[in-house]
Amino acid sequence: MRKKVAAFLSAVLIMTSLFSGNVQGAANEEGRQGDDYIVTENLICFTDSINPVVTTDENSKLSITSERSKFTNSSLKWEIGQNGKLFVETPIGFEPWQETNANLKKDSFITYVYNETPVDEEMRFSFMTGDNLNCYFDMNMNFTGWRSVWVSYERDMEGTPSTRMDKLEITAPAELEGHNVYFALMILATPIDARHHSQTKQLPTVNEECDLSANAHWMSLYSFDQATVLDLDSVNITEQDRADFATVKSRFEERISEGVKSVANPTKLIKTYQSYHITNENGKISGISVDYSKAMVIFDEFDIEDQLDTVDIKDYASTMKSVACYYLTAQTEEEKAKAKEMYMNLFLYLVDQGFDEGSGIGTVHHLGYSLRDNFYPALFLMKDVLKEEGYLEKAQEIMAWFSGLGRIFYKNTVANGVNVDVFCTEMNGMLGSIFMLEDETEQIAMLKQFTDWLTYACSDQPGLYGPFKEDGSGFHHAMFYPAYTKTGLIGLTPVIYLLRGTSYRLPEEQHQIVKDAVLMTRLYSNQLDYLVSVAGRHPTGKQKASADPLMWMALAGSPDGTETIDREVGAAYLRVADPAKNIKILM
Repeated sequence: MRKKVAAFLSAVLIMTSLFSGNVQGAANEEGRQGDDYIVTENLICFTDSINPVVTTDENSKLSITSERSKFTNSSLKWEIGQNGKLFVETPIGFEPWQETNANLKKDSFITYVYNETPVDEEMRFSFMTGDNLNCYFDMNMNFTGWRSVWVSYERDMEGTPSTRMDKLEITAPAELEGHNVYFALMILATPIDARHHSQTKQLPTVNEECDLSANAHWMSLYSFDQATVLDLDSVNITEQDRADFATVKSRFEERISEGVKSVANPTKLIKTYQSYHITNENGKISGISVDYSKAMVIFDEFDIEDQLDTVDIKDYASTMKSVACYYLTAQTEEEKAKAKEMYMNLFLYLVDQGFDEGSGIGTVHHLGYSLRDNFYPALFLMKDVLKEEGYLEKAQEIMAWFSGLGRIFYKNTVANGVNVDVFCTEMNGMLGSIFMLEDETEQIAMLKQFTDWLTYACSDQPGLYGPFKEDGSGFHHAMFYPAYTKTGLIGLTPVIYLLRGTSYRLPEEQHQIVKDAVLMTRLYSNQLDYLVSVAGRHPTGKQKASADPLMWMALAGSPDGTETIDREVGAAYLRVADPAKNIKILM
């Protein structure tokens, strides 16, 4: 892959003369002169030498380095001096948004920034025509590791952008004097779907309207996090609460542990791990880039995505979970030590790559589907190791951030109703992040808050809002939609089962609504096959309901809590269940 990248860069060099006048690059770290830089009309990468359009003030220094990398195997290192400034002097290429019904893309500035020294101060990005300021934005440097910068010119910046802009000036805060900042690339202007920019702790003013959007359940991580305010002094916790909490936590741990299987081929797993080229030496960790498929749209205009040296987060998380299983099922101390080393390197490198609390990795749109199966279990299963190594709090914060745990402090204030995608993708992450808190009182208080939110989420919702109506119908995309209801119930019903018979159980009214939702399956399905008339945008005739929600609701007991098995739901389950499954628990 690295050879492919090098070949691509060489090819692009032929084109650079069209845009840069074929000038020579500045000296790199070894003092060599070269012209191995990329500059197309809007894309600047940093490879063997520094493009001459990129300069700095006389007190600072620029170089190309492999110390930190993202997408390729090198980056631009900025050693910041007094009153540090970095300049990019080339046409920005901004084009105003042309409003049409089909055009949701607005020109945005893209870069990836690595910070070594967190400071609670801002770095300013100013876009200019000559020496005249047109627009700017600020980035909080309160982080370490890589952070994505996706900022829309017309929506997210102060001032008014111009098609004549020909200069970017980056001003470092005084507190970073004597420290290093790195840039992986710069895309000066490229059209990005304006709905998908992540609002983060570094860029809190980006895409502020996301809280009122149809995708708020994905995109409002910053607002959810800001809403997480827990007054422990006001929470009344009884001894029964504590006993019931222990029961629920034990059930959750048991459920997640069911996914622990011995690794059939450790050699293959180790080979996969080695393919990431992770090294951790002298406080610096490196490897190939870890990215999210939907964030790679930034390269759509350049057609180079397949030339970049990356691994998708979904695949990376799968490896992490497999390594966790390798550790937990190791037969020898040698294997256990090896697996632990691999896991910690994977975890620390992932954080370094920007999958960290407060980060937005460009976009978190639909990210839940990439994290639900392996990412959250991979962290939870290794909570004891993470605690031993001093990273439990960090892992908990990451899980809480990406699962949007703070949404449990909202009712109907961000978006109307609760999106079934949350049930489908985030439940394990939300509960896991609660059970990874170190203080039991805080855990109990958060579980109480979670069950309050869950009660609201399973209540009858008005109009076209989801997820459920009083008659049990499931709504998504402002319509009755079995395909989405199915995935929501698959995520929700095991949680209701976990909470059964405790003070955290779903109240009778809401339990009945969910029960009716799973029983309604019988009305729009022949056994499990949906009617095409309710298939929505999936009119293939291949859509099927799932029997699992029926099983979980049967095992969760009756809505009033008087029966440990709901026989009505159990009978419905036995009618459609796969005979190969173990159903004796309902007999």
